[in-house]
Amino acid sequence: MKRILAFLGAIAAALPLLQGPAAATQKKVALVFELDEGWGDGIIQNQDRVALKRILANVKAFDARFQTYALLPDAAADRAKLTRVLDDLKAQGVPFVLEAESSGTLALNTNAANAPYDAAHGFGASVAELEALRAKYGALFAGIRFMEVSGMNQQIVGCKHFGASWCDSFRHEIPKDNFFQKRLIEPYIAFAQSHNMLVLWGDHYWSANYDPQRETYDGRPYFSKSAPVTPEIFDNEMKQPQNERDIQALAVKYPGVMVALYDNNDASGDVDNSTPKIDSWAKDIMRPFIAKGGFKGFGLSDQSWLCPQRVRDSNGTQCPVKGVIDWAKSGLAQGAIVIETEPVWYWFNLPPGEVAPRDYTRDPRWAGRGDATANLKTFAAAFGVELAP
Repeated sequence: MKRILAFLGAIAAALPLLQGPAAATQKKVALVFELDEGWGDGIIQNQDRVALKRILANVKAFDARFQTYALLPDAAADRAKLTRVLDDLKAQGVPFVLEAESSGTLALNTNAANAPYDAAHGFGASVAELEALRAKYGALFAGIRFMEVSGMNQQIVGCKHFGASWCDSFRHEIPKDNFFQKRLIEPYIAFAQSHNMLVLWGDHYWSANYDPQRETYDGRPYFSKSAPVTPEIFDNEMKQPQNERDIQALAVKYPGVMVALYDNNDASGDVDNSTPKIDSWAKDIMRPFIAKGGFKGFGLSDQSWLCPQRVRDSNGTQCPVKGVIDWAKSGLAQGAIVIETEPVWYWFNLPPGEVAPRDYTRDPRWAGRGDATANLKTFAAAFGVELAP
């Protein structure tokens, strides 16, 4: 009887996460593969449909275990390049998620390959442009993502006021006002809810994850070493508590579509290591955050950037896949409804992205571009997935 009651209690606890118009459409945990971040030499810019075909065959193989999605940016200057890639996804029946607002949209907007709608605030496309894509691709255009909005907001504050140099390559683009603005974000959430789409809100920077009163403050990578870091800066300069209240308010106003993701790359900068949080991130960070209501649930952005001792020029490729697998299993065990993973070259045979344009498709070293890497093969085996031949 105790086991039955415990089981019923678990179901009851899960019900708030499964309410809302989008809930009925997701029968499995979602697995989202980022295929391009907007690099000058990415799949979109190079129109690498050979690699894309090979990648999608293996993405689809994970349908046996997950509900799979491709993740792409939407800031390409040549919009036809984006739609040709989306046409290939449509031909293969692979649903996709597009970036709404992203740190990468701002940071990578340094050449003619991209022409974001609002680079200063990280928006790659307008809501009207997304509406047109939804009309063209229907339910295959399944969601939008907000990526590291709080992290980028903190970074910009550090660059503006506390001597940080992280913004040097794109300082001419940073906004004069706040990067995070509820009024700019809300139309995208409303768009997604009106079409019963997913909204992924991913970040490593959450109030519950960082304590501004610690002497060795976790946010230090975004500030100069001599910068004073105080709770007042946390509250009044970064406005992190208010920004999080804004996210929660949007989830309540537009219920059933938003999924809050914990990005496990908070080891970046060698200041904090996410590994000790592998068993507690859901309980301590994500569940309390979504408890205000409205969220569809929570998830994990499982990145090979999580290794704090990685070789700096390895582009995340030196992170042992066992750690990435352990994080994914942690997400599933703790109730995540979405697992998003990146970068694309960790899983598929592609060169690490560069900002400058580069056509690797003519290089014989990449004749097998798009094939599964050893990391993907090990990852698939860990979840009982048989990859495409």
